[in-house]
Amino acid sequence: MANKKMTYVDALTSAIDALDAQGFDQMVLEKLIACRESYAKRGLNKGERKPSKKQVENQGVRSALVEFINEHIGEVEHGFTCSDLSKVCPAVEGASPQRISALLTQAHKAHEVSKVSVKRRTYFIPFTEEVTEEEEG
Repeated sequence: MANKKMTYVDALTSAIDALDAQGFDQMVLEKLIACRESYAKRGLNKGERKPSKKQVENQGVRSALVEFINEHIGEVEHGFTCSDLSKVCPAVEGASPQRISALLTQAHKAHEVSKVSVKRRTYFIPFTEEVTEEEEG
């Protein structure tokens, strides 16, 4: 267990085993066992959450944005800015540039699009493994 991060459940299990071996008070052991079960339940529920309605909607919009950028990249010189996309992409028509930027930043972190800066303006292009220094400058 040296490499594995110790959880509260693991620590309580070790403590219960050690105290039980020493013949410790049974009431204390019962409380510790109840506490361990409570932590175990909490740990199980964390991973089972389903995405919210807004998260599902945002995923669809993000996919539509990525698809639009991939299909229409030949129509622009450097790439798409957030304000360009708010005007021409039907999936985000009328959305604020901040919302579009947040969705595209998520797509960038997921390696779905690449982010390029030209003269302090940020453009989004289809994903490429390497962005050359010329495109960044």
